[in-house]
Amino acid sequence: MTSHLKLPTLKQTPLTRAVAGAAGFCIILGLVLLVDYRVGNPLSAKWAVHQINAHFAQEHPDETYVVGPAQYTYQGDRKRYVCRVYSPDSVDTGFSAYLSGGRVYTSKAAETDSGVNTYNRFRWALGRELDVPQLCKALKGYAPDMVNLTFYPKNNGAVFSPDDPLFVPDAEFDRDRLPLPTVLSMSFAPGSQEQPVSLTLEQAAKHLIALKNAAGQQGLEYDYYSVSIYTPSCHWELLDVPAARIPASADEEDGAALAALTEYLEQNGQSSDGLYRSAPAGSALPLYEQKMDLFYESQYAAFQPCLHG
Repeated sequence: MTSHLKLPTLKQTPLTRAVAGAAGFCIILGLVLLVDYRVGNPLSAKWAVHQINAHFAQEHPDETYVVGPAQYTYQGDRKRYVCRVYSPDSVDTGFSAYLSGGRVYTSKAAETDSGVNTYNRFRWALGRELDVPQLCKALKGYAPDMVNLTFYPKNNGAVFSPDDPLFVPDAEFDRDRLPLPTVLSMSFAPGSQEQPVSLTLEQAAKHLIALKNAAGQQGLEYDYYSVSIYTPSCHWELLDVPAARIPASADEEDGAALAALTEYLEQNGQSSDGLYRSAPAGSALPLYEQKMDLFYESQYAAFQPCLHG
């Protein structure tokens, strides 16, 4: 014989229905707030996108900005809904924006206006010209673990200036009219190739000749060449050596050309505790450090209030 347990039921009245509705609303609100605290929520994200779009439409009606989805991420001292912003009419427009206190803040000055995006695009264009596997094959016995193409700032102290950028946004990539000299670098880390325990400056200099010749086989020339070589007993850095100082062959004129390169490196370098650095071409900060200074000068350096008009 089966017995049924009867649970007490609450008589439905306008009051009980109102209490139940309020309780349900509180539960839903609590869940939304919990999700918002940890990973964000769709409602807040959509509101951020809507407000940023409305700001650009009202204050910058001549710009064709496209606002991407909001990402809930740390920016400054707290988590915010940050959107990436692009423009179909500008290859170099790309920055982040967020809403705070009714105002829109963007990293446009640091990323787009400064020329950082243009610099990155030019670097990628340089990289596409170079066939790295073919370069390594042409090095004939040298086995670099890293090959890098970039620009050298020389004496330009403010390459990424939002007011006067050296890499002008949306400028055409012209191999013959680049804003800065080019540098082809390669490095050799422990285990990347069989190397002697010790390496003389003359032996290290031959790496520069090999690198320049390997690029030349692809019809490519660069303004400077750099090599970093690590051995168990020393660390060689022959940085930003002018192409004109590097001979075509180590055997040219019975070794006179190699001797001239070695002498140049000795006169323009410094050696201590097994570390040798050739003198750089100029005194400006490396471009990577300039970019980092621009973005992280302070907690909010990359973001500024978006001005009207």
